[in-house]
Amino acid sequence: MKLTEEKVKPLGLDTKEELVIPKDIKVIEGETFRYNKNIRKIIMNEGLEVIKSSAFASCETLEEIIFPTSLKTIGNSTFKKCSSLKNLNFNEGLEVIKDCAFSERKSLKR
Repeated sequence: MKLTEEKVKPLGLDTKEELVIPKDIKVIEGETFRYNKNIRKIIMNEGLEVIKSSAFASCETLEEIIFPTSLKTIGNSTFKKCSSLKNLNFNEGLEVIKDCAFSERKSLKR
């Protein structure tokens, strides 16, 4: 199943500080959570394979992301301007990180 901007509000995912991506989601479409000011932490469950362009761009309060081992692709500018993001830990299954996926943030430590 694909997660799109239109599905976020009915699922109540747009107001969460700790966002848990449901297990049946394989793709997060582009710009789905762009400019969201509530998200501080994202937990991505196993099964997620692709995060498309700008899906979480400009989520300025985002500090932490837990990636699943099933994740294979992170699209262009996916986490661009996530200025509070501090640490990233990637799993071995990740095959592609596209251009500018984590650009324009100063707080990233590792």
